[in-house]
Amino acid sequence: MAAFPEYFPHADSLERYIRTLADAMGLKDWDVRLSDDAPDDGNAGGCRVPYGRKIAEIRLAEHDTIESLRRTIVHELLHAHLEPIDWQIHNIKPAVSELTFDVWRGGFVDALEVACDAIAWAWAEHLPLPTADEQEAA
Repeated sequence: MAAFPEYFPHADSLERYIRTLADAMGLKDWDVRLSDDAPDDGNAGGCRVPYGRKIAEIRLAEHDTIESLRRTIVHELLHAHLEPIDWQIHNIKPAVSELTFDVWRGGFVDALEVACDAIAWAWAEHLPLPTADEQEAA
C-alpha cells in the first residue's frame, strides 16, 4: 500500500476512517480491514471478500486528493455489498463452456465497475471527509 502522508500519516487512522465510511454505508456488521498489499494492475483500489464471509480487505493506492481517496474507498466498499452477485455468477460456470463463461463474466465485471464508480461518485460527496484530528490520530 502506498503511504498517504499528507492525509493519513498513520495506517490506523486510515483504518478508522474506512470504518466510519463502512458504517455509514450499511456495513456495520462487517469486518473491514486495510490491506498492506497494493491494488492489482495499477488500480486506485481493490476489495477482496472471502467467499461466504462478511470480511472486506481494502487495498489502496496513493491518491492526489482526499476527495479522490474517499471516492475510491466508497467504490471498494460497494464491492463488499455486491460481491455475492459474483459468487452466484460462478455457479453457472460448470454448465457452460469456458469461453462462454469468460465472455459473460467479463461483461459482468465491466458493468459492475461502471456501476460502482457511478454510485461512488454520487454517494461519496454525501459522506464525511476526515477531520484533521482524525487524520493525525495515531
